[in-house]
Amino acid sequence: MSRKRLFVVAGVVLLAVVVSVIVVVVRSSGDGPADAESSERSSVYAYRRAEVNGSSPTGIGTRLVLMDGDDFIGSEAFPGATALQFTVDGAYVFTRALGLDEIAAISVSTGEVVTVPCQGCDEHFEECSCPGVVPVGGSRIAWVGPDGRLVYADFAAEEPSPQVTETVLPTEESYRDDLEHPYLVGGTDSIAVTAYPSGYFPLTSPLFLVPTEGEPQRIEVDGRLNITGAAFSPDGAQLAIVGFRSGCPTVTVVDMDSGVAGEATRVTDSCNWRDISLDRVWWDTDGTLNAYYLHEDEPVGVHRQLVEGEWVDAAEPGNVQTFQFSGDTALTITQLDEEAHANLLELVVGGEPERIDHNVHAVTVAPEGAANFR
Repeated sequence: MSRKRLFVVAGVVLLAVVVSVIVVVVRSSGDGPADAESSERSSVYAYRRAEVNGSSPTGIGTRLVLMDGDDFIGSEAFPGATALQFTVDGAYVFTRALGLDEIAAISVSTGEVVTVPCQGCDEHFEECSCPGVVPVGGSRIAWVGPDGRLVYADFAAEEPSPQVTETVLPTEESYRDDLEHPYLVGGTDSIAVTAYPSGYFPLTSPLFLVPTEGEPQRIEVDGRLNITGAAFSPDGAQLAIVGFRSGCPTVTVVDMDSGVAGEATRVTDSCNWRDISLDRVWWDTDGTLNAYYLHEDEPVGVHRQLVEGEWVDAAEPGNVQTFQFSGDTALTITQLDEEAHANLLELVVGGEPERIDHNVHAVTVAPEGAANFR
């Protein structure tokens, strides 16, 4: 059986749904290539492209492609997926395909597919938290099971399978007098960020750091936020909390050492959420925080970067998104015309672009450790 499924970059699923966030600290798996410094810089990445697919209800399917520079590793067509992410060690890229009870990964080393079952993953997100699958160290991933328990799996295991823990994540009481279980929206080495899948909460949006030992530490965030995603910096020192306030997309950066959250900064100039679509938020390998958003009245999107606490337009034209590797290597997606399916993906080395593919809608760059597996 050959199935490879992926989607999206460090990603942001814009469901204006949550106002409570908890950071859960977990243990990463044992020593291995992830613990050693790369002998060379990684140029591994994965992307999602649209293509005609007769089996899809819309006639448009999706193909995951895994690459090392301009060298092909593997690909597979599939109908859809949730967020596309790499494990912390860079050994696997993984996703959960929509409508299926499994999480799929592709090995960076071999191109082979590994799958892990997740009970209830095809259910609505308010009934099951499997859609929030995140990396938590080494080749391990985590998600929240239907009963609110934290579940782990290790793609590097001989037979990867879910390991249900005794950890039950705290519930929050909503306006509907329901107890809401959280789901995971981001992760890095030994840490996962959890949020709650509905917007029925008080005006204040609490943020907690929960260590494996000790009491949860509350962090005061800047007023009411509907949290929609989270992304850790490459070194894990900062956490970008993505959300909305009064219809305006915002990002709040949390310093993980001090636990202090900065102010929520507006990504866009306009604050009408009906007109603005925050497509993605991601960190470059050098620690630069990026955002890309679309406006319904504009033919191309806007790529911005956070500079000294303010969002400014990136140096590239508005129709270009840039994903930076270490050194002089980068990936760019150029929107060729008003049709989103015409996006051109290029690998740029030393300022020289090389065409890789077209119809590309999402890219994610692997951690530096991926070089150990090539």
